[in-house]
Amino acid sequence: MYILANPSFKENLFKIGYTIKFTPEDRAKQLSRSTSVPAQFQVAHAIEISPDWELNLVEKMIHHRLGKFRFSPRREFFELSLEKAIRVVDIIGSRLEKMSEDVEAGLRMLRSEPKTISNNDFEALRGEAGNFENDLKDNGDGTVTDHVAELMWQQSGSDDCMEFKDVQTYIDGLNNKQFAGYSDWRLPTLEELVSLIESEPADDLHINSVFDRKQEHCWTADKCPSGSELLINFRFNEAGHIWFNYVRGVRSRQY
Repeated sequence: MYILANPSFKENLFKIGYTIKFTPEDRAKQLSRSTSVPAQFQVAHAIEISPDWELNLVEKMIHHRLGKFRFSPRREFFELSLEKAIRVVDIIGSRLEKMSEDVEAGLRMLRSEPKTISNNDFEALRGEAGNFENDLKDNGDGTVTDHVAELMWQQSGSDDCMEFKDVQTYIDGLNNKQFAGYSDWRLPTLEELVSLIESEPADDLHINSVFDRKQEHCWTADKCPSGSELLINFRFNEAGHIWFNYVRGVRSRQY
């Protein structure tokens, strides 16, 4: 995968694609010869993807992720900062190389819509606990970004436990005050919270130490077949039912 720049283009306009037969440098030279632009294309960034049969799909996923930055609907040119372009290419390229079984599903995209969890779904999610590979970053503003799942989390959450009937009021409060500058906070699904579970505990909790330790059991937006709301307990590494739990808000991160 490559990111190509051209001095004759407007600032922050890049061609993002892949090549199998050529090196990125040779591809830049080829484009320079075959187009009428006055300056030579230059390689701004490149990563190697193996196996190369994934390249077409990786490219499609990168182009989809950067859709709103596409300069022309039918061209591979995108208008955005080089830093942002590199981040997207590196995250999708490197992660999919390690997770080929999840390629069709994208960058381990997790379900964000609430649902009633069947027993089979529940057992499948329990099997996933501790197996999700996160890439967590403390943003320094009370939030943590997971670059794999493309989610932004509250670093802490509610100060007190609450009944489920009060959860939406708490989420509305985050959005009304635009916590960390955003107004699209929501309650995470069981699937999303399970992605934070770690197989080995840190300070007695099965969640990365970047998160506040107070919120040891948190509400999810999902229900079990009986209609009861589900929670994740990070102390005991399990899901279940308790009447009073903490809330940790999440939002689907956008570039």
